Amino acid sequence: MRQSLARAWAIAKKDIRIYYLKGPVVIFGLLLPLFLYLAYAMGRSMAPEEAVSSIMTMTVFFTSTAVGPVIAPWETRSRTFERLVSAPVSMADILLGDAVASIIFGVLITA
Repeated sequence: MRQSLARAWAIAKKDIRIYYLKGPVVIFGLLLPLFLYLAYAMGRSMAPEEAVSSIMTMTVFFTSTAVGPVIAPWETRSRTFERLVSAPVSMADILLGDAVASIIFGVLITA
C-alpha cells in the first residue's frame, strides 16, 4: 500500500510539472475565476461572501476536472506515456496520481 501511494505521488508530481508550466494553464487559472465572477455575480444583489464562496466552489470543480483530459495527450505527444505504462506501476496508481494532480491544481487555483 505504501509503495502504491509513493508511485501515485511520483506520478502526480510528474503531472504537475507537465501541466502547470504550460501557458494555457496559467491563462485558464487566472481568467476562469474572473469570467465566473462576471457570469455569476454581476448584476445580482448578493453579499460578497456569498458570491466568493460560490465562485470558489465552481472554480475548484472546473479546474480539478480540467487536468485529467489534458495529461494523457501531452504525455502521448511527448512520448512519455509508453514509458509510464510499461513501468512497474498499476493502472490504479496511474489514475490515483492523475486524480491527486487534479485536486492539487484545483486547490492551488482557488488559494
